[in-house]
Amino acid sequence: VGSRQMATSLLYPSGKVKRTKLPSMSPVESFWISRQDFNSMLYEEVERTHSDRIAVHFGSEVTGIHKSEGGLGEDTGHLLLGRV
Repeated sequence: VGSRQMATSLLYPSGKVKRTKLPSMSPVESFWISRQDFNSMLYEEVERTHSDRIAVHFGSEVTGIHKSEGGLGEDTGHLLLGRV
């Protein structure tokens, strides 16, 4: 949904509907997508471009974060995952 088309709707018990367009403060139009659609797009992009470096785990929770020695190098931390 584009930010220029955002509106609120008031629904009355009588069946009357009052729709009010929301003012846009930005000259640039923004778009809203659902969380499910965003997560799907993000997952597809990670799988397409970074599957060799990023493993996606479903049904897991973070049980700990351990920082490796060596500072800010590329391989400095690891997440410990447990099944939910």
